[in-house]
Amino acid sequence: MTPRKVIIIGAGASGLMAAIAASEAGADTLVLEKTSRIAQKLRLTGGGHCNVTHMCDGEVLLRNYEAGHTLLRHCFRQMPPKLLIERLQKLAVPTRVEADGRVLPASGRSEDVISALATCATAHGVTFRTLVSVHTLWADDGNIGGVLAKSNAGQETIDADAVIICTGGASYPGTGASGDGYQLAQSVGHAIVDVRPALVPLVTEGELAGSLQGVSLTDVSVILKTQDKTIRERCGEMVFTHYGVSGPAVLSVSRCAVDLLRQKAPVTLSIDLLPHLEHKQLDSMLVTLFRQHGKQSVSNVLRALGIPYRVCQACASIAEIGLGQPGHQVSADQRKRLRLVLKGLRFDLAGHRPIAEAIVTAGGVDCKQVNPRTLQSRLVGGLYFAGEVLDIDGDTGGFNLQAAFATGYVAGTAAAANQRSSR
Repeated sequence: MTPRKVIIIGAGASGLMAAIAASEAGADTLVLEKTSRIAQKLRLTGGGHCNVTHMCDGEVLLRNYEAGHTLLRHCFRQMPPKLLIERLQKLAVPTRVEADGRVLPASGRSEDVISALATCATAHGVTFRTLVSVHTLWADDGNIGGVLAKSNAGQETIDADAVIICTGGASYPGTGASGDGYQLAQSVGHAIVDVRPALVPLVTEGELAGSLQGVSLTDVSVILKTQDKTIRERCGEMVFTHYGVSGPAVLSVSRCAVDLLRQKAPVTLSIDLLPHLEHKQLDSMLVTLFRQHGKQSVSNVLRALGIPYRVCQACASIAEIGLGQPGHQVSADQRKRLRLVLKGLRFDLAGHRPIAEAIVTAGGVDCKQVNPRTLQSRLVGGLYFAGEVLDIDGDTGGFNLQAAFATGYVAGTAAAANQRSSR
């Protein structure tokens, strides 16, 4: 029996895993990548350390995704984090699990992951072609027939029994992401859920954040609110920038912030600088500190709480306490104002950074038009989707790569078989 010919568009995380899965299942597999190098975005993930997944399973894992739960539930059953880690181990890429559950290659090098995946694919007979862009899908009687591609040699038609779109989203355009996968999907009738940035830095009103530019905070709680209603809360690290705020905790609430801002809702970000202390505990601690170090300025006294000095100064100023005012002169009303600021340093949001600066893209191919068990299109037989081109986006900490690898594995395995009748 002649093996099915599978074309994979895009050589990122999902494309590489799809290629491995399809070739392992016996397909004649061709990967077309429009840039000069494979896995350009994967190379940058985790600051170059490649946070491949997160050590949790089942419903706990799914809670870290904003959309596509039904589709992801099926994919994670076939490729859960544990199985992904085992596959990497077999490819001579040992991993380590961080205290927060993030899983990284033991070497801390994304290049090791890319090299192992590419070597595995090549060993199974996968052909890679770079600098080849696909601009048209063609179908015959409701089934995929191949693609029209363009390279330096000109335009060509490439026949295929199955095509997997693994083109990624619209963020990080320097890696080749441009949203062309959405256009390919739309050309054959697929609906695209509004594309917008996720895991993106936020822009704040006023000058406070800019005055703290470069200051990092650890172990704080970032609370997203609209009309005093808490929408999302995350703990972790953050950093002040010239335009606003960024860092893991901020990025984790940013998708909700983007959607609220798109609805023209008033959005605020409240930072609890001392989330491990209740208000009563903090008040008692402030009383003790001001008594013990009463001759020091309030800003210096606050440093005993582990808060950076510039943030201490800002909090004192917001609480209407003079920068040079000694601790023993702080009134009960000033101490109350200071406590409220320390437990809720507030910023009004003016917007967010552009999608080009987002780590991932929210929105994409509507998951309702994709078979969740195979990731085959419900509209066109032999057409599959994997990775960020789908309307799936997760939290920071390895969740987006987990989704990319799992969906690539499912799509590649299904595409290698005769799945056209199971749309």
